Amino acid sequence: MDDYRGALTPTREGTVIALDVTAGAKETVFPHGYNAWRKSIVFLVREPPEGGRANAEIVKFLSQFFSLPTSRIRILSGVSSHRKRVLVEGFDPEKVLALLSGREKSG
Repeated sequence: MDDYRGALTPTREGTVIALDVTAGAKETVFPHGYNAWRKSIVFLVREPPEGGRANAEIVKFLSQFFSLPTSRIRILSGVSSHRKRVLVEGFDPEKVLALLSGREKSG
């Protein structure tokens, strides 16, 4: 089991998750492991990175994953990069960690 704690940063608004995104993957998978060196969670996204399609899929997928409206998931940085910081509004790190640990998928 991966310990995702290093990828989570608490804020007043919620929790920021550091992501290492691979766009254009065979299928969308989250979480897909932990990059200990970058302290980020690996996120495979089926959509290509063109035209913001991968970013839109990330927001939509995370809103479903955390059962939140898309307005409460925000990409704070890395819009044009594979390294992203995403805010999950209203969730503390322990709640995020519990959901991540309960939904692990082996690679």
